[in-house]
Amino acid sequence: MDIAHEKLNPTGQAFSVLGHIANNPSELLGNTIHISDEDFVSEFHKITFNAINNIVIDGQGKIDEITPLAVDVYLKTFPKYYGIWTQGQGVQFLSDAKSSQSQFVFNHDYNLLKKFSTLRKYHDAGIDIRDLYNYEASNLDELNEYNKSIERMEVSDIVEHYTNKALDVRNEINIDNEEMVKFSAKDDIETLLGRLNSEPVMGYPFSSGYYNSLFRGMQGGRFMLRSSNSGGGKTRTAIKDMANATFTERYEEGQGWASTGAGVPTLFISTELNKDELQTILLAYVSGLTTSQIEAGKFTMFENQRLQKAVEIIKKSEMFFVYVEDFSVTDIQMIVEEYVVREQVEFVVFDYIQNSPKLSKTFQNSYGHNLREDEILIELSRALKVISEKYNIFVMSSTQMNSLVDDDNIRVSRSARALRGGSATINKADYGIIMAKPTANDMKRLKAIIDNGEAGNSFGGLPDFGHFVFKNRSGLSDVIIWTQYDRGNMRETPMFVTDYNYEVIDVPLLNVKVE
Repeated sequence: MDIAHEKLNPTGQAFSVLGHIANNPSELLGNTIHISDEDFVSEFHKITFNAINNIVIDGQGKIDEITPLAVDVYLKTFPKYYGIWTQGQGVQFLSDAKSSQSQFVFNHDYNLLKKFSTLRKYHDAGIDIRDLYNYEASNLDELNEYNKSIERMEVSDIVEHYTNKALDVRNEINIDNEEMVKFSAKDDIETLLGRLNSEPVMGYPFSSGYYNSLFRGMQGGRFMLRSSNSGGGKTRTAIKDMANATFTERYEEGQGWASTGAGVPTLFISTELNKDELQTILLAYVSGLTTSQIEAGKFTMFENQRLQKAVEIIKKSEMFFVYVEDFSVTDIQMIVEEYVVREQVEFVVFDYIQNSPKLSKTFQNSYGHNLREDEILIELSRALKVISEKYNIFVMSSTQMNSLVDDDNIRVSRSARALRGGSATINKADYGIIMAKPTANDMKRLKAIIDNGEAGNSFGGLPDFGHFVFKNRSGLSDVIIWTQYDRGNMRETPMFVTDYNYEVIDVPLLNVKVE
């Protein structure tokens, strides 16, 4: 046996955990514990676990207790495994393990078993784990100190420790930072002009033609922060842009199924919504039915046909979701890297910039003191911009608003000052947008614009939604995109654009479809 496996083999904890799951077999099918035969070292323990686990699966979770006799009978049909079981006096072993159980002891032993299992996995992957547990040490006092250190850690701490070590090495040898780049303003300028003439700067298109004009599409290396009050449409609007980039068709009233262009792989990292909610929103976007209609069920034949077609379109797409409730910057970076490398995603949404216990703890460890919430949000925003540049992808996120969002002065309530965390949260972002419904004052000014024909078009009613662009490194800022927005199915009709003085400005609707 590998010396690391020999030393990283908590036999007492294996005894405890096997006794507990034999007494409480239904927990193997729930979310309270996550265990497999790889969490055990000895063949005897692996066989005992697999027998218990298979009996539970065969019983479909209806078994209240696994007896030593039940395991013995099960293993008799496998002569090789039964020989190991009987040689280890399995019936007596499991009987003793079951009778020695207490919930407090199990919680401790389960966690320790998982910690040693995690260390073995890193060792087996070729990573030197001796900085946390020197399995080659022969001094009992030294080994005792390592055991105490592992006792104080969580499994997530071990993972974070080795992830950070790997990132430190990568940062130290980052080729991009090895050389200083020097050039003259005149170098290759004709080549640049020719390239721009034949290939204008344009990332993958947004669903909004006005967004395409203002931001030149979803360009790699760019970071957009789009914010609103709670319930203001942040998540649904982000999913709308994701869906436009990923899906190749959607249903349009009066037109039927319409092509939206070639799709690209996208990733949505969620901290709140669950799988059912997200998939319902996607079905609404593709089918044109509202989420309320879908959730109500009892579809008509026509509605069911549209939904079945939507399912086919979604199943052919490359849209990925990761739900993470508690996270650090390292967690987010590793998630993004995994999907960029394995799935070639080009567009990532992180929903949304907020504090979490793990994030706060990791920043505290990095800076040596507790950071204020606004400082944590600024650091997270900066990290998302770094991720966009490092992987040359378009990253979008959002924030909540602070009390200034209700200020009567639009240059306060629709500016960086109204963001939760303050103005510095937007510093590293390329684009800053606040989404909001029109206020009473907005509606008064907008009615006058339409009544006077200043918008240049005849619209059916007034705008009911606004995108307030207060930061734009690609061009115009302090402008408002006015739309009519049905959040039930994410259908948004662009109307016109004004500046913050409610003067209509000429911004072309740049509708682009990638073939």
